[in-house]
Amino acid sequence: MSLFEREASLVSGPPFCHLHAGGNLYREISDEQCVKLLKQSIDFARFYPFVVDYRPTVIAIPTIDNGTPNALLPRLELLQNTYQKLIDENPHNAVLGEACDYYYR
Repeated sequence: MSLFEREASLVSGPPFCHLHAGGNLYREISDEQCVKLLKQSIDFARFYPFVVDYRPTVIAIPTIDNGTPNALLPRLELLQNTYQKLIDENPHNAVLGEACDYYYR
């Protein structure tokens, strides 16, 4: 049995890098949305593993951003813990590497 969903293109939504790396840095979206983006990233990378760019992501905070880099840590920790739970549920979900390497301080 196959499930096909009709969309405007093969990939709809933000680029993969925005899902797993940038999505968690958008202060405007909720933690729940970030967790959803993480799950979508994993599904996408499992289906299209050749599209993953494994270079490190550099986080740059614009000078006009009123937040601080440390304010991002709770969200990164949430996503790291969620990623570990998803790996525990299914080892094939480890498409972004080890959960302990999800981000570096």
